[in-house]
Amino acid sequence: MGNELAWGKNGDDDGASSYLDFISTWVGYEYTQGREGDCDGCRLVSKLANDPDTYAVFYGYVIGYSLPDCNVQPEGGNLCTDGAQWIRNNRQKILNVYGDYAAKSYAADPNKGVLWLLEADFHQYTISTQSNPLSLQELGQLASDIIDVIKKNAPNAKVALNHAPWLTDKEATAMWSAMPLSKTDFLFFSGDGNSNGGYILNTTTDSAYNAATATYKFLSSFTGKKIFVDTSFGLSQGADTWSGISEELLNKRISDGVFAVNVTMPPKDYEARVKKLRLDLNSLSR
Repeated sequence: MGNELAWGKNGDDDGASSYLDFISTWVGYEYTQGREGDCDGCRLVSKLANDPDTYAVFYGYVIGYSLPDCNVQPEGGNLCTDGAQWIRNNRQKILNVYGDYAAKSYAADPNKGVLWLLEADFHQYTISTQSNPLSLQELGQLASDIIDVIKKNAPNAKVALNHAPWLTDKEATAMWSAMPLSKTDFLFFSGDGNSNGGYILNTTTDSAYNAATATYKFLSSFTGKKIFVDTSFGLSQGADTWSGISEELLNKRISDGVFAVNVTMPPKDYEARVKKLRLDLNSLSR
């Protein structure tokens, strides 16, 4: 990817790789389907191997596929109640799946590294609703071990950790103080581009409970990392607040630390918007 803001979408079913910087896909579910050892994401890596300008992005969700999401099954037996205990019971399996997947994706294209986005809602495994919650130190060690096994098997991989925009100021600073930032290449989370205050969510105000930490600029500055942002998925999926806003606002987001935007469900004229923005946006060093 170059020095300008990078653009992408989920899935290359419409040939979007011809004009985008990256294509994303979800991985890690194969073992839940009795296909442990399979690498569906490798097809995307192979497809993009001969395109030097378009990268494969993996949403790594090995833990996340083990139990239902909390908003899908809210009555218990979900990631918010039993996810941490599942991690304790299956810790080595998690590392094995990530290591094997990284090795297979590296074999599919050893020349251009995959960008890995690890375990959305990662903080949830420390919350009080868990039957046996992880400490932040345990969560940080798990993140460190996953990153290590990915990079051992795919030396040119880049790995991101997830931030939850609804964390309190205290929770946000405590979490990132416990994460292995020296091994982490960038952050990722869902957010809006059209916030004049630079908040991750455009509904946040100066009086919000997490106003001090819920900005792109704070997180990038506190962690020393650039930010990959998306428009979320499933029940929490939001509108595209990125490709249709002013160049002035987009340049503010770039200066706040955002380097890539993944529009989950792009508008019909996404290609035209992206091409225009490439011409109009300032080319800021990342």
